[in-house]
Amino acid sequence: MFLSAGHFSGIAQTGTPEVATERLKKEQVSFLQNINPVSLDSNIVVRLSRFIGSEVDSIHRSVMADTTLPDAEKARAILSMMYFIQELCQNLSLQKFEVYDIPEALESYKQLLNAFLYHTPYAEVLKPLGPRRSQLLAAAFWQYKESGLLSDIAIYKRVISSPDYILQFLEMYPGFRFADSLLLFAVDYNPVKIASYLQQDKPGLEVIIRNNKNIYLQNVAALSKNPNASELLPFILPLAENSLTTEEIIEKEGMQPVIFNYWLIPLKNIGTGRQVLQIRTSILYGKP
Repeated sequence: MFLSAGHFSGIAQTGTPEVATERLKKEQVSFLQNINPVSLDSNIVVRLSRFIGSEVDSIHRSVMADTTLPDAEKARAILSMMYFIQELCQNLSLQKFEVYDIPEALESYKQLLNAFLYHTPYAEVLKPLGPRRSQLLAAAFWQYKESGLLSDIAIYKRVISSPDYILQFLEMYPGFRFADSLLLFAVDYNPVKIASYLQQDKPGLEVIIRNNKNIYLQNVAALSKNPNASELLPFILPLAENSLTTEEIIEKEGMQPVIFNYWLIPLKNIGTGRQVLQIRTSILYGKP
């Protein structure tokens, strides 16, 4: 879950900026009291406490001083800081977050808050974030209308960090907002596994995969029952893009098994699927 039970205490209304400020101050005190057991280095604790205090105070002053923001928007922004600190403290106590990651996490929070307050694009803020920081931000901004999207992005990043479980996840949540992106990631990671899954004739997700209009998924589905599927599927990108034919692959695979087997190293170990497939194609066939 992305929202702790405490988040629902203020769901009916955000209150005034003054009330939100008092709640933020209490959370800051609690955070500073609880951070000491997290790190054994007292110098780090002192520097971090000062950093958190000064950064939060700076954000708070900026929000309160902006006369263009209505009180409800100010209160919501201040509460987002409280939820950020609350979630950060919980993650630190569970050792899901490193103390050294806090400055970058706080910078991501500031950038996203600014985007929400002034209605500017925020895709570039979210793009480089890992699953834990994405989830931290989703928890901080749960009162915003974008919260559903933030939560789904955090889930997406968590799922692709364990690509072997993508199909299992999609079996449970076939209507997930980023289902198509997860399927493409799964094809990039291990097209043979997708083809093997399609051969099991399972209802539900299999139908979704076969009906998908993406050319890579269509080619995986078409090749899933081909007797040479294990040789063809590692080259699904050039096959789908018509830069190679199945005949070329079958002919070359019989001539150069050593080279071919070498380039069947799992994609996760040597780069993105497209990079690896381009290398394989170039070495075996002399095509970019």
